[in-house]
Amino acid sequence: MHAAQETIPAEPSRSLSRNYYSILAVCLVLLAVIYRDTFESLIHLWLTSDTFAHGIFIGPIALYLIYERRGLIAKLNPQVSWIGLAALTGAGACWWVAFVVDVQVVQQLAVVSMIPSLVLLILGRRVAWQIAFPLGFLFLAVPFGEFLTPRLIDFTADFVVSALRWSGIPVFRDGTHFVIPSGRWSVVSGCSGMRYLMATITVAALFSYWNYVTVSRRVLFLAFAILLAVIGNWLRAYGIVMIAHLSDMKLALGIDHYIYGWVFFGIIIFVLMAIGRLWQEELPNTDSAADSAQPDAQTSGDAPFKAGVAATLGILALLVWPAAGSYTLASAKPSMRIPTVTQRDFPSSWAVTDAALTDWTPTFEGETKLLANTFDNGTGRIGLFLAWYGQQQQGAEVVNAQNILVWEKDERWRKKSLGNRALGHDSIIKNVIETELSSSGEKLLVWQWYWNGGRSTIAPHMAKLHQVASMLAGRGSAGASIIIYTPVPEDEVETARQRLSAFIDSCGPNLQNSLHEASEN
Repeated sequence: MHAAQETIPAEPSRSLSRNYYSILAVCLVLLAVIYRDTFESLIHLWLTSDTFAHGIFIGPIALYLIYERRGLIAKLNPQVSWIGLAALTGAGACWWVAFVVDVQVVQQLAVVSMIPSLVLLILGRRVAWQIAFPLGFLFLAVPFGEFLTPRLIDFTADFVVSALRWSGIPVFRDGTHFVIPSGRWSVVSGCSGMRYLMATITVAALFSYWNYVTVSRRVLFLAFAILLAVIGNWLRAYGIVMIAHLSDMKLALGIDHYIYGWVFFGIIIFVLMAIGRLWQEELPNTDSAADSAQPDAQTSGDAPFKAGVAATLGILALLVWPAAGSYTLASAKPSMRIPTVTQRDFPSSWAVTDAALTDWTPTFEGETKLLANTFDNGTGRIGLFLAWYGQQQQGAEVVNAQNILVWEKDERWRKKSLGNRALGHDSIIKNVIETELSSSGEKLLVWQWYWNGGRSTIAPHMAKLHQVASMLAGRGSAGASIIIYTPVPEDEVETARQRLSAFIDSCGPNLQNSLHEASEN
């Protein structure tokens, strides 16, 4: 009898591994070429936005983190994983939907997610797992989170006004604007804390990766970092107001306003790391782990063929979605008609008048038809703004960050409150976005909703989905943003609500019919 021979794992073939990595490099280059417009939009935001300027460093940092694990990766034989193809297809489908309705941030998230999907497809699960954090870190390059800005502005204003009152300083507040004895202040986007938040999350993610092992500790540290960034911004805003107040409005108003802000940010990061060190865990030495790690067994002889098939299918998955997007847009016919809001389109109980209700006008971007009228039923007047988009495209769409009721620094009109209001099941319009606007001696109650794909909604993401459904059904992309408003008599908001509700009950069906008729090609 012969003694059994011990099987010794073979070192990964260097030439085979190089082939896999070369294939991956080609796929990533093609990804950048095929989706160059989306990548260019990312780079443009990094270079022009203070909030997301950190994004330009994310890619190089991720590459360095991958380089740190080169010893461990070298022990692994790349193996194709078809899960990566499924992930790549899903990311492409998300990009297609976002492209059709022009949601840029979703397009950017989709193309970034294609990078780890290609790594998983070509190199396999074991290699992808070894570099999971650097691949996930890439998502911080996407300018995500702008939807939080209005809420962060409100929170900052709440804290600063409360802190000033606790400090014994009298405050008169009007929305996000307030007045103290030494001067007038307003909390705008730059004061929201989004810059602090995004920069702190980036730093905290790297710190947790280099200092913790357990997932739970990393998650807790990130949550603590987010809380510290938000509270730190509140203290920063309060400190700026106090410095200006105590210096008789001589300090913290010019360039020192920004210098103070970034100095305070440095203090927050120092505190974050000092506290984070208290929870530090002992990390395994990467070089030692790489030396002691057992190499993978040699891959089968058909591995190069499988890698070629995977790369071919991956490239096809990259190509199909831009083609599908272009076809969808080309097949969507624009509406050449415009809704009408004249007297003959509404009940006679609501007379259309030429008298302007107010000097306030919302802002809408892009190629649109803005219809406006004033209605009077004898008990009160209602104003109507209807922004009509016969064919929605980038920069000319119902849901757009540039479509606003009042600019942040408007010298006359200010936004006092914002929320959603349900109108009941009997109403043709179920929900509206309710906003209170005020100026010197005048207040307005404003209701707004979107009409897209023949359906009404107040949710921006639902309006986009209705647009996609309409385009796929061949009905085009016509849509509208509808705004009705009325004066608030002597702070009697409920009276204004009843007036607006009565207008919707009487005129809502006629308005909907006018929109449907205009959308038909």
